[in-house]
Amino acid sequence: MDQPEMQQFEKPKSVTPIAVGGAGEPEISVMPEKFRGVTLEAKIPEMSVPAARPSESRLEPGKPTAPGEQKKFPWFWVILIFVIVAALGASIFFVLQGLRVPASKPIVQQTQPTTPVVTKPVEQPIATREVTIPATAEISLPATVEVTLPPLVEEIVGGVDADSDGLTDIEEALYGTDSRIPDTDQDGFLDGNEVYHLYNPGGTAPVTLLESGLVKNYQNADFDYQIYYPAVWNANVEKGADTVLLSAASGEFLQVLAQDNPQDLSLEDWYLAQAPGVNAEELKTFTNKAGLVGLQSPDRLTAYFKKDSRIFVISLNLGAKTVIEFRRTYEMMLNSFKFGQQ
Repeated sequence: MDQPEMQQFEKPKSVTPIAVGGAGEPEISVMPEKFRGVTLEAKIPEMSVPAARPSESRLEPGKPTAPGEQKKFPWFWVILIFVIVAALGASIFFVLQGLRVPASKPIVQQTQPTTPVVTKPVEQPIATREVTIPATAEISLPATVEVTLPPLVEEIVGGVDADSDGLTDIEEALYGTDSRIPDTDQDGFLDGNEVYHLYNPGGTAPVTLLESGLVKNYQNADFDYQIYYPAVWNANVEKGADTVLLSAASGEFLQVLAQDNPQDLSLEDWYLAQAPGVNAEELKTFTNKAGLVGLQSPDRLTAYFKKDSRIFVISLNLGAKTVIEFRRTYEMMLNSFKFGQQ
């Protein structure tokens, strides 16, 4: 064994110095007994290879990386691809917008309502008949009076009737009765019933409305009819005119209109000819105190009487009001209507 090769090994830690000779002589180290007779290869310990660093294991083979150097992410290519895609999408959007065709607006044709043409019937010979009216008519009031009031249209309501006697509080003042007492003269008859039958509701004796001066009797000589109206109302008519207005101070008025009936139609046939869309069952037939047969419209605010070749239309006009204050007065006026002069 050469001396230079032996110098590569570390000095064994277990060598025990052996003193030889006396004091001042150098110490001699002896090879430990466990290494005696062992070959050189066995005496050289195996060298362990250090494990690779984690960062080094992620590197691609054949591409050495300098210490501290890290792989960079390709941001440049990602941004470039995004810009190209955005530009392409914007181009497609604007091309589609240019190809879109706006929807055309529908054409609305406005039609003006046409006025129906009314053909006047051909005049035919009219048969005349004689009507006899007694000079004085005796009125009898039954012990109990039941009055059936016609229904009104839904939009119209009745006026205030504090004592429920059939007269509104405004009508109570018209006939001088007490709005707190249903039978002002205490004769056993409600005030409204007495007015309906043409009697004075405040009189102790069976005195009529005309005799008491509470109403006036309008007579039209040209058309041969007469009708009562409250004394405080006004009669607006010209001599010989076919239209009469009997008006209250509050604005309501009653209109009497004389119209020709050259074909001598019945009341119902004449009415349906004027209003063909009305159901005949909605009309009401009644008989007034003079014995005349009349016809009422569906809203019960217009009545019709017939004489020879004429139809007499009597209607209560409320104007713009929706409260009817003179309903019983209107019924009293219908009951008083008659033909002839007295």
